Amino acid sequence: MKVLLSVIVFTLYTVSYAQNMKMIDTSMPKKDKKDAVVIEYDSLTNIRPYKDASYYKQFIGQSILFYPRNPNSSESLPKYYANFLTSNEQVVAIDTIWRKKRSNPKPKDYKLNQITSKRYKPQLVKDNYVTLCASFHDILEQGYRIFPFEIYRATKCPMGKRDGIFTPYNEIEGKTFKILDIELSDAEVEENTIFALQSEEGDTLYWYAKRGEYDGFSYTRQHYPVIVLGFMDKMKQLYLNKDIYIKNIHPINKYKCMEIAYSGSEDTYMVPSFVLKNDSADLIMPLCESPSLFSYEVSIFDNQKRMTQMYFYNLDVVEAEVYEETMERERLAKEELLMKEKLAQEEAKKLASIKRQQRTKELYKKYGKATADLILKGQVCIGMTKAMVLESWGHPSGGINKTTGAWGIHEQWVYGMGQYLYFENGKLTTIQN
Repeated sequence: MKVLLSVIVFTLYTVSYAQNMKMIDTSMPKKDKKDAVVIEYDSLTNIRPYKDASYYKQFIGQSILFYPRNPNSSESLPKYYANFLTSNEQVVAIDTIWRKKRSNPKPKDYKLNQITSKRYKPQLVKDNYVTLCASFHDILEQGYRIFPFEIYRATKCPMGKRDGIFTPYNEIEGKTFKILDIELSDAEVEENTIFALQSEEGDTLYWYAKRGEYDGFSYTRQHYPVIVLGFMDKMKQLYLNKDIYIKNIHPINKYKCMEIAYSGSEDTYMVPSFVLKNDSADLIMPLCESPSLFSYEVSIFDNQKRMTQMYFYNLDVVEAEVYEETMERERLAKEELLMKEKLAQEEAKKLASIKRQQRTKELYKKYGKATADLILKGQVCIGMTKAMVLESWGHPSGGINKTTGAWGIHEQWVYGMGQYLYFENGKLTTIQN
């Protein structure tokens, strides 16, 4: 039976989106400003917060998909967004203001008042949960995170239910939009990245996404709840229906990318994920991290646990063919190196043998067989000359103590480990161990 390896607790269902999405060429009025250096988008990364203006320009013209929520998500989660606007007022409802009520009203008895709003797809909301799309969260002193942080900052309490005019979540989540322009708001007013978007129906709207702030720590876990379709298409082109190896998950196993599906828990967005399979396991690997959004408390320890989870964007993924070719080249190179080392060792042994034979021949010639055999064994004996001892033991490590008198020359050779040799007039007379 296959083992299901879940990288995160998830509910999984397969999704697809239109490959040839209708794109309407609509330009937006732009402010007069200095031209920024534009980075060309290579489709190898998803869009991120806390970047400068030049970074965001590469995404103009790209289409983004807002992550959907789990269809089994809790009813207590926010159902409306407060940060999608349009340029024009739209009539949301007609409110009747009565001047005089009677059974047969006349036109002068009442006034019709239009309730309008610049919210995208506006809807009257009564006593329901509202949030901000891409509302990042901060660490609180009590060790908990309450988000969205803007609501906490304003109310000093977790989000409650609200009345007003807001955008239903199903008008955003799971939908694709084309990026027409991206501007950074004045930081002194509100730190937002303002996305000018175009819906599939051709409507223009503005997404006021919190800019985010990089503080040098991964605690923030800031991610926009969108994926650039160009990035997802690129990942599919590179890996879908292909065999791969993941080099930084051990043991290194071969997987086949079977499909892209949405995965996520009941209280998070569902993010596009690769379904990886092999003979022994199925692995669900999200392409990107699922951002936190909804307004309840999450312990810091849960957040730290998220930091240990694996996501496709931070894996060392290699196509199987490339990986196996690389491994084969490394194997052949290793074999070649081992062969060279073996040949070098054999050559060294051969040279050493030749040197030993030459030394044996020379020692036999100089000192005779009996003495030469002792020298070759590293031994000394009484009566040896200093030259013979040097051939056998080498120069004394502790030095030589010499005494000269009427009797001749007396020498003490000091070797290690308490060994001493004594010479009288060049002949070994005493061995002390």
